[in-house]
Amino acid sequence: MTKTKACPKCKKRKNRSLFYSLIGRYGNISSWCKLCHRKHINKMNNNKRIKSVEYLGGKCYICGFGDWRALQIDHIKGGGSKENRTIGPGGIQDRVLQGKKGYQLLCANCNWIKRYEQKETR
Repeated sequence: MTKTKACPKCKKRKNRSLFYSLIGRYGNISSWCKLCHRKHINKMNNNKRIKSVEYLGGKCYICGFGDWRALQIDHIKGGGSKENRTIGPGGIQDRVLQGKKGYQLLCANCNWIKRYEQKETR
């Protein structure tokens, strides 16, 4: 067996250790290299994040700040940390995009101030 494999995404030949192991897959490794796979996942996650931010109005509910990189999805009645542990990463964004109620958009500063004032804990 060769020690290298070509990634169809980046078209580069790389060491097999740079591909994820997948049992049951031909050759037991993924098609794309780890770097290409990670870039693809990050792009999908950013797109979902941007869509959920736009769905919630695109700006902080309290101060009006609008840079998506610092906006956070806040649970209006608290309990976000517990829900995140239950449904996993990206689950809140999925719920927002499904139209579930109980969420608002806050900038990082307003979100932390709200947590402090309402004595919310992790």
